[in-house]
Amino acid sequence: MPFVRRGDIRIWWESHGSGPPVILVHGYTSNLRTHWKASGWIDALAASHRVLAMDVRGHGRSDKPTDASEYERAVLARDVVAVLNAAGVERAAIFGYSMGAIISVEALLQHPERFTRAVLGGMGATWPNGSTCEGEPAERPVRDLQRSVKGLAWWLRYYHPLALRSLREGTFHGQEPMAVERLEKVRVPVLMVVGGRDLFCPGTVIAAAALPDCKRLVLPGQTHHSALSDGRFREAVLAFLGE
Repeated sequence: MPFVRRGDIRIWWESHGSGPPVILVHGYTSNLRTHWKASGWIDALAASHRVLAMDVRGHGRSDKPTDASEYERAVLARDVVAVLNAAGVERAAIFGYSMGAIISVEALLQHPERFTRAVLGGMGATWPNGSTCEGEPAERPVRDLQRSVKGLAWWLRYYHPLALRSLREGTFHGQEPMAVERLEKVRVPVLMVVGGRDLFCPGTVIAAAALPDCKRLVLPGQTHHSALSDGRFREAVLAFLGE
């Protein structure tokens, strides 16, 4: 599959299946292969949709600039639109998980004419404060791939520590994940899905209330990582995209 070029930066993307288009935006320190292929999401969606998946800049096969300004949310949202353009897709549903949900909201606000509906998973309006919707401890939402020697070797192959630090500065620092006053401007139907033991779960209550047209699904017992493989998540997304 091709790269799409945005200035000096190349973004890797792939297309699978046929039908109504949906673009997938993965989470922090993940990529389209580990996040969407390994979890079975691409296969599940490609049975009825044209699935576009991308490696967010700083991740996977995409280029990894080390300037924080290259990771501002508006810049990442334009990368999503660049993939749509490269695929010849005028309008699509968007499905973002974790960091990908932050990028998806920015894309919905900056380029509303390009999207028909949105799935926002594993992310709310506020950063975690140590509690979950079920009041139980949960694992930290990132860095699982770095917990073994094999995982670390793989991680070093596809990531650049300075690029990830710049991404954190450009995308996360000094701003909430989803500002409530901006969520109120989203005009497409939204499905928000989160695990009950996800540290981001409390913030989804605020986000869902701010979004004008939002369905919220909580997956009991699931964490930030385990929710992605929950069959109920998949069923809800397929039903939502088919509406």
